[in-house]
Amino acid sequence: IFETGTAAGDPSSATVLADGAGISFGIHQATARSGALLAILDEYDDRGGAIDLDGVRARLLDSVGMSPDTSTPAVLADLALLRVAGADPVMRAAQEAVFDAKYWAPALTDCRRIGLVLPLSAAVVYDTHIQSGAGRVARHRRAFVEAAPVNGGDEQVWTAAYIRARRKWLASSKNPVVRATVYRPDAVLDLIARNRWDLTPPFKVRGVLVA
Repeated sequence: IFETGTAAGDPSSATVLADGAGISFGIHQATARSGALLAILDEYDDRGGAIDLDGVRARLLDSVGMSPDTSTPAVLADLALLRVAGADPVMRAAQEAVFDAKYWAPALTDCRRIGLVLPLSAAVVYDTHIQSGAGRVARHRRAFVEAAPVNGGDEQVWTAAYIRARRKWLASSKNPVVRATVYRPDAVLDLIARNRWDLTPPFKVRGVLVA
């Protein structure tokens, strides 16, 4: 929902981000800058995907691919080709596999270290990983005093303090595109206010129904 506005995600969604991350593609909006997009293209090829994306891969490996000019025919062609590839079930499987390995599994490792067991807590940590990278979790932890559950603290108190620290960090960014993403912690704070810690459907996030 945070990335594509739908609960199921859109494997064909392709755009160029205004924050300098380059092309952003798929269910989780994998970016050129993070390396996730290139990993997906490699995974797609390894799985025998039907669409030839070698040209897209070559331009991603070129530094120009990190901040492409959306008016150029090559970039427009890349976006169009990615959208076509997104309709291939192999591409959705490749996207999920990369994000499971690159973001979800490391996020769960963080949860175990901290002592988090509630689904909403895990979602908060995972969202940090996919938006800001794994290292940001440790940095946010230093911004508040509440004890982690592994050290005897209350998980709900800890998670609420964490998401408030994350919101403060996003809101203080010099990049207006990053500042605008405070909608992510705000959505979590809304779920906390509604006591939706278990994330059992149905519930809404930013007006989108998760059923």
